[in-house]
Amino acid sequence: MIALGDQGEDVQKAYNVLSDHLKKHKREKEFCLLLTNSDTNKNGFIKRETMEKCLIKITPKIKQMQIDLLIRPLSEDADHNRNYLEMVFLLFGKEILNSHI
Repeated sequence: MIALGDQGEDVQKAYNVLSDHLKKHKREKEFCLLLTNSDTNKNGFIKRETMEKCLIKITPKIKQMQIDLLIRPLSEDADHNRNYLEMVFLLFGKEILNSHI
């Protein structure tokens, strides 16, 4: 279970806006591939900075506040990497996890 914290509504809105944008422009698969290809260890975790670069590449007009809201609720490993699979699930649901990752 992903804890959305005190800013749950803001986080959910940020995910909804990004999801709608990616679906509208048919870039869901491209975003998933950016994240997956960044996962050199193939463990579901990537550096926060890498995740930020993926978000900026796919949505150049995204604001830092939105990036922070998207990344904040994601699980963190011992090396402070974030779980991008959780992001994909929050954006697109389970179906895309099974079909694109």
